[in-house]
Amino acid sequence: MLKKILVNVKENVNKFKGTMTTIVKAVMIAYMTLPEQVYASSSYLNPLNNLKTAFVSIVAAAGVIVIGYGGVKFGISFKKMDQNGEHDAIYTIIAGGVMTGISALMTLLTS
Repeated sequence: MLKKILVNVKENVNKFKGTMTTIVKAVMIAYMTLPEQVYASSSYLNPLNNLKTAFVSIVAAAGVIVIGYGGVKFGISFKKMDQNGEHDAIYTIIAGGVMTGISALMTLLTS
C-alpha cells in the first residue's frame, strides 16, 4: 500500500517538474525582456506642462461661461414657464459643472 502511494507521489512530482520548469522559463523570459523606466528631462517636459496648464485653464473658463449661460437660459425658461427649456438649461448647467470639475481634477492629478 505504501509502495503504491510512493509511486503515485513520484509520478505526480515528475509531472509537476515539467510544469515548474516551464513556469520558471516563462518568468525568466519575462524578466529579461522587462523594459526599464526612462524619464524625460524636465527641459523637454516644460512645453508640455505649459500646454497642459493652458488647456486646463481654457476648459475651466469655458465651464464657468457655460454655467452662466445655463443660469440665464434657466431664468428665461422659468419666466416663460417652459419646462423643456428648463430641462435643457439644467443640462447646460450640469455640462458646465462637469467641464469645471474635470479641469479641477486634472489640476489635482497632474500637480
